[in-house]
Amino acid sequence: MEEQDCQMRSLIYLMLSRDGGQESQKALVAALDMAINEDEERAIVVYIAFTESPQPGMVSELEERIGDNVHSTEPLLLAYGALVARASPALQQRMTLFLLNRLPVAKANTTSLMHHIFSLGNTESQLSTDSLVNYLSHPDELIQFSAIHALRYATGECLVQKAFKLVVSQSNVSEDHVFAVLHCLLSGIEHASSKHTQPPFNLELAVSLVSSVMASENGELQQLLASYLQLVGNEDSRHLLTLMTAPLSKEGYSNSTRMKRGSNWAESNSVYDLIASLNTRQTDKKTYPLHKAYIWGKKFGTSKANLQVAAGGFIGAANGGQYKVFGRAKAVGEIFQRKKTLLDFLVLREKGTTSTRTRLFAQIAGKTLANIDIRSPSTVCKRYSKEYFAYNKYLVFDFSYPIKILVATIKVGITGYVRLGSNMYVEFCEKVGSLTAEAGLESTISLEIQGGFTGSLLNVARGGVTVNAVLNYKLIPALSTELCLTSSIRVKNCIGIYHQWANNKILLDVWYQRKKCKSRFGVFPLCRTVWAEKQKVEALSASWNLPSTAKTPLWRKCDSSFVCRSSTAVASAVSGPPGMKAGSSRLLRLNGPAPIPN
Repeated sequence: MEEQDCQMRSLIYLMLSRDGGQESQKALVAALDMAINEDEERAIVVYIAFTESPQPGMVSELEERIGDNVHSTEPLLLAYGALVARASPALQQRMTLFLLNRLPVAKANTTSLMHHIFSLGNTESQLSTDSLVNYLSHPDELIQFSAIHALRYATGECLVQKAFKLVVSQSNVSEDHVFAVLHCLLSGIEHASSKHTQPPFNLELAVSLVSSVMASENGELQQLLASYLQLVGNEDSRHLLTLMTAPLSKEGYSNSTRMKRGSNWAESNSVYDLIASLNTRQTDKKTYPLHKAYIWGKKFGTSKANLQVAAGGFIGAANGGQYKVFGRAKAVGEIFQRKKTLLDFLVLREKGTTSTRTRLFAQIAGKTLANIDIRSPSTVCKRYSKEYFAYNKYLVFDFSYPIKILVATIKVGITGYVRLGSNMYVEFCEKVGSLTAEAGLESTISLEIQGGFTGSLLNVARGGVTVNAVLNYKLIPALSTELCLTSSIRVKNCIGIYHQWANNKILLDVWYQRKKCKSRFGVFPLCRTVWAEKQKVEALSASWNLPSTAKTPLWRKCDSSFVCRSSTAVASAVSGPPGMKAGSSRLLRLNGPAPIPN
């Protein structure tokens, strides 16, 4: 029954979306308040996005719901942009200006800015072209990808073609940007086909694309570019396609194929994969925003017999204090698809939120010389100490009282000892986000109190209960320094006097003792009686460790007041343009092309 009601409501929403009347459209917007769950709410938003001939009343309702909060991430903002292309010319201008006027404030939040860029891209309006082109040079790559995706309906404009040419002509352009531009151009061809117009094509842009793609030697990228040139189908595109598919000898290459050199750690290259896989290198760049990296590779020979050599290094840090130091050099020989590792040397030190990994690997001509892989907790402390002096125990008090009962005697007593000791120490700690070092003199006052009672019977056997309490009080003058690596590198030096109760415990022993006959000269009758060793009753004996207190300062002075705390950055992944991670189910992407690989 519930499924039938859901299908009936979906049919009503579809009818309201296709009706075209202002009242029906306003009713469709009002249905958002009556949605029974998020799935139905998203369905209504989709129907709103594909409403035919949107009327001013519906547009006003949507603008009121979107409100003044420019940082809203609701899918209504994306649906609003999709409506512009089906509105009247006067309404198109109004709706486009509504989105453009929100950009200056929306740019303060990356997610909000991306959503506004998506919406402007859905408008298909020339009023937004200038603003979208400006975001191609934004420092944030996510904003760049969003702008490329948003310009898919404007690929026929000269301004956009020149801007794309500048993007792909950069010496350090990433393959992700080339992928994004090609997907955008393919979407532009599809859009032109639906409008029965000529596919957009610019010879200078196409030549720049061919140069970038052929230099990268990425097979997937070459196939995508070949598809674009085939779909364009004019004389220039066919000529470029012929150059792409020509043998390497026609391009002046020798049998020795040189791989592209560069320092783009996340670049796709088969020789670079000897250092680390493409997925690992891409993850490194995202995980450690602060990083320095260099990678190089070269291939000698032909496809049947060749030598591949690569070297690379990566040093990166995250805001939470995590870091990675990695270096590798590798050489592989290949003859008729049979590979042999000639040299492989790897060094790795990676610190995460819960553990630290240290790796050393060395191999020459297939023989492993070293293979060390150590994993340890993220917080590691090393302590070096040397006893400075230690005194023997000194008797403080001793009290006993015997009680005689017939043939037995019970003796109750309590004894106290004190002991002084001191040791010098140096301690180093590596934590998530900080390094600390401390040196001090640890003076310990130990108080040991023994109490209990002993009972004897006819001077033949005796037993008793002994309770030992050991209390240790420490007084610690110390110097310390802390290096904080979370948000910015800061140092704090401190001097102080600390105190602590530690290693306190109580021991309960139940024992008994008997007399035995020790023979003289090996003759049993000639013997003397002595007490045997005490026997401990394990079942009745026990020990307890008393809780220790934290080391707290009696007096402390530091040259800085900051507190270094590690923080785990939580990135909110959203559904968006090519190059973005999938995330929140409440975000909607409309009319988007196929995702671009990261």
